[in-house]
Formats: sequence, structure tokens, C-alpha cells
Amino acid sequence: MIRPLLTLALAALALGLSAPSPAAAQDEEAPRLDVRLAPWPEAGPWIVRWTLTSPVAQEVVADRRLLQLRVQPEGSRRRTVCRHPDPPRRVEETRTRAFEAGETHEEWVDLRELCWGRTLAALGARPAEIEVAYGFRGRGRGRFVARAEDERRPPHRVAGETLAWQPPADEGEGGEGEDEDAPVVQVSVRPVSTRSATPPARLTIRGRGGRVYLRDDLFSLRVRGPLGTVTCAVPRQPIVPIVDFYRSLRRPSRTSVDTARWCPEDTFAVPGVYEVTPIVELVYDAERYDFDAVTGTFEGEPTPFRVRGRGYVEQRVEDLRSVLEAEAAAAEEAAASEEDGAGGEA
Repeated sequence: MIRPLLTLALAALALGLSAPSPAAAQDEEAPRLDVRLAPWPEAGPWIVRWTLTSPVAQEVVADRRLLQLRVQPEGSRRRTVCRHPDPPRRVEETRTRAFEAGETHEEWVDLRELCWGRTLAALGARPAEIEVAYGFRGRGRGRFVARAEDERRPPHRVAGETLAWQPPADEGEGGEGEDEDAPVVQVSVRPVSTRSATPPARLTIRGRGGRVYLRDDLFSLRVRGPLGTVTCAVPRQPIVPIVDFYRSLRRPSRTSVDTARWCPEDTFAVPGVYEVTPIVELVYDAERYDFDAVTGTFEGEPTPFRVRGRGYVEQRVEDLRSVLEAEAAAAEEAAASEEDGAGGEA
């Protein structure tokens, strides 16, 4: 009887020595950073606000390139991971600073900077659960996300709050088939992910029927990027259309735009996501040739151009808010001018 009791006592003593105290366990489980992504509908369907909060006083790395998203679309068992195309290999000193307890860092993030290809297409079509992580994929020298003074093994990665994702309205509907509600002319530009400061713009124009007269100087691009909105175009040269150069809309027509020549200097100078909207102004009819040709101005859907590399540009929420307010004011002014013009004509 003595031996079983002695064995139990030794086992209890061993457990007591090896198990951490409640206080120590609480310290180990306490999150070192609070990482959250929240939708920002006013800024567009793909823009989220990223908030990094430090619960204690410590050195913190504030670098959105360290965000990693695990995406599981609704109704799918497959998960995919979105990462920045150019994540830092180790902490950059310019992205670290001392945080006080409760201090936050906030930026806006375009999810298309992290997600591309099939994952981006899935997010455009279906709701999804997005698990958020922040940090480096593995430990190593110079890899941490938060560090207390003299801490030898700071965390290199932390988990964030899960984001319930809803796809943009009307995205993923329709297809390549005929759409009676579609415009007579449809113009589109191919998405691009590149390191070039002058990315290629490949445009396609198609329609339900009829003929058009096309020239490169009838196309333009509206580019909305991290630094604002600009228009890319070349001076238009009026000509007399040649009958043999009219094209049928039943067959897609393609052309390429040289952004180095068409766009203002430094249009794509900083890394990030640019929304590129293609526009075509069909100004040539075919009255002189006794047949009908489609005329008018047609605008395509905004398409992402992801420009990679070339350092870090902080995407401050207050800066984007100012841009949005300026755009809204300009739109109201334009609408008021149109109403005044219509009233004058009446």
C-alpha cells in the first residue's frame, strides 16, 4: 500500500514542478498585438482598414507587407493563402517604432495587393472567411513583429481577427455569353501584375453588332492610384475615315497602349494597386459611305494593375479620406453644372 501512495505523490510532485503557474500561462497566452481588418465601403469594395494595436509598451513593426490571409470561399473546402508579392525578408528599421500601451497604427489596404489570380476571382464571386495573420513565415534573426526590451525570442508572427468577406455587388455575374443589357460597345483592359513603372495596357473592344472606326488616339485610360487620379491619353488627330478600315464589332479588336508615352510622368511610380478604367470615344460615323457605324463614348470596368517593389509607401487613412472627399465634392459640382445647363436649355 505504501508503494502506490509513494508513486502517486512523486507523480503529483513532478506535475507540480513541470506545469506552469496560472500567472505564467496567462502571460504566454496574452496577445502581443491586436491585428484587425475592417471593411471601408466608402473607399470601394476592395479597400479595408488595417489596425494594429499594442496592448503593452513595446517596439512594434508596422508593415502591411507582413499581412497574410487564408481564404476559404463559401461552399469550398479549399483554402488559399494571400501574401504580399514583395514581403520583407527581415524587419526594416524604418517600419519599427516604440508603442505605448494601447497605441495604434492604421493604414488602408487594397486586398488586391495581397490576393491575385484565382483567389481574387473567388473573392469577387462568393462570400468567404478570411483568417488574418501578421508576421514572418519562419523564425530567424531580425524577424519579429513586437519586441520588449532585452527580449531574446520575440514573436515572429501573430494571429489576427477573422474577417467575414462579402463580394462586391454584381461581381462574378454574367459571363462570356450574350447579355441584352450590355452596352453596344464593351471596352476592357487586361489586369497586370508587374514591377515596371510603365506597365503595358492591353485593350479589347467588342460588341453585339455593327461597325466602328478605330484609332489608337480614340482610347484613353483613367488611372486611380495611391497618389490620386490621372488621365492617360495622346493628342487626337482628326482624319477622314477610310471605308476599308471600318471593323465589325462581332469580332474583338485589340490594341496596346504605351503608358510611358500616354500617361503623365510617374503615374505608376509607387508600389500598390491602381484601378485602370479604359475609355473609347467613337467619333467617326459612316454617313459618307451610306451605312451605319456606332458612335459614342463607352467606358469599361475598373481593372487592377498591381505594381510591385520599389520600397514602402505608407497608405494613411486620413490621406485617402481627403481624396474621397475631394472626389465627392467634384462630382457634386459637376452634377450641379449639368443641372444648371439643362435648366438653361429648357
